[in-house]
Amino acid sequence: MNPSIQKCILRPVRFPIQHIRLELDQTEHWYYTELSAVALTYGAFENSLHSVLHMTSSSNNEATSKTCSKNYKDHLNFLERVPIDVFMHVSKYIDIPDIISLFRVSKQIKAMIQESRLLKTLDLSRFWMGFKAISIRSLPNLCCNGFTKLDLSWCGLYMGQNYTNELDHFFMDLSEKKTLSTLTHLRLNNSVILLNTLKLILQTTLLVELSVSGSRILDINKSPNSTEDINDMLHFGSTQGRFANMNALNISGLPVTMATMVHVLDHACKLEHLDISNCLKLDLSQILTLCPIGLKTLQAWRVPSLHQPHGLLRLTELEELDIGWVLSDGLGDILKQMNNLKKLFLSANRNIEDSDLSVFADHCAKLEQLDLVGNRSLTPETLK
Repeated sequence: MNPSIQKCILRPVRFPIQHIRLELDQTEHWYYTELSAVALTYGAFENSLHSVLHMTSSSNNEATSKTCSKNYKDHLNFLERVPIDVFMHVSKYIDIPDIISLFRVSKQIKAMIQESRLLKTLDLSRFWMGFKAISIRSLPNLCCNGFTKLDLSWCGLYMGQNYTNELDHFFMDLSEKKTLSTLTHLRLNNSVILLNTLKLILQTTLLVELSVSGSRILDINKSPNSTEDINDMLHFGSTQGRFANMNALNISGLPVTMATMVHVLDHACKLEHLDISNCLKLDLSQILTLCPIGLKTLQAWRVPSLHQPHGLLRLTELEELDIGWVLSDGLGDILKQMNNLKKLFLSANRNIEDSDLSVFADHCAKLEQLDLVGNRSLTPETLK
């Protein structure tokens, strides 16, 4: 199924609320519905982020200061006299659009923000509904020393080729300014990315985290529906030795082949967090024999059957394991030897029985969360 945006209007209430629960009626659907992102909007939110980003590219601070009132100038002078460390500490509690708006206050404050580490970590995934293709042109102006952590997940997913090209120009601009090499954490979940863009990033950086869950990676020299692009990108990164520092890798929902994963895991020796959920071309039993023994989290939801679960015993430091919708026998005897498990997800795992729960209770002393949704073999008496 193709992704789509659904809008619903919430009925106004006259009292404060802390939680909103969304329930989907699946009774008439043959497919599994998954929510990638939720945005709560009010008023003109969709244009707000684009407006403040557009401000950073304008250079009319001097003209503004000439026309402003004397009281405003006095207030501005006071703000500029605030010690830098105090100003930066207060700015940590300001949201991203407001920080960007400070660029319009004065050239001195703009320079202070650009030179600081305030925007070196930039997460725009929360503003995906208000993100326009042209907005990305202004991002390099936010931090002249380059970004270390960048999250553009869901941004531009429904904007087509314009956003994809703008994203390519954005990273090329960072590369030309010699600031792309500072990037260590990159999240582009549910995005549309050019293969050459990712190759440029991998060639220039030594990423600690890479997350491209649910993304479409396009090669301009191939058909739009080609499934080889993600494998080409991962092969390129591992061959160039760019995964040597990789700590977290999220490729869930992508058509990654087993040959590609063998190549990646052979070069990602420092990997601690791996998400291969819904990667239907992988063999989970073989993956377990290749993962670094220091792996701490493994998300393998809906990966094909785990016919040899003994590979889990290699991962002695594993703290979180998701093998929901994965068929496997003898899990109880294996999991009871994994004493460091804190979170275990076994949703819709039909081979889990009442006796396995007793094993978890007796041997998994550190277990904090256990997901058993959809396990029809369990009886209510055991759960009590």
